[in-house]
Amino acid sequence: IQKYITAAHGVNMKAMFYDLVYGAWENADAKNLKWGTASENSQDKIAHGTNGEGEQNPMSKLSKSKVEQIRNMVANGNSQISMCSIFNVSAMTISRIVRKESWK
Repeated sequence: IQKYITAAHGVNMKAMFYDLVYGAWENADAKNLKWGTASENSQDKIAHGTNGEGEQNPMSKLSKSKVEQIRNMVANGNSQISMCSIFNVSAMTISRIVRKESWK
């Protein structure tokens, strides 16, 4: 893909990354590629919904609805420890969900 960007822009910018304009690798032609910094690439992934967070992460054990259920159950007096066995995740995961450090 880098050769397509180099061809499209005429310069190989080593400190930059190739970035998909529309967020789909299936459309990785020169018109859909641009040079961008790592930060711009991360922002584009969030905008395109391709950042792999939450339910989009193939390793995720939880869905957004389960996260909401965990927060509601803890808010209604259930212990965080009891949530671990119900949802098959670690105490740290439950704690981070409840404190909104993950699944924001």
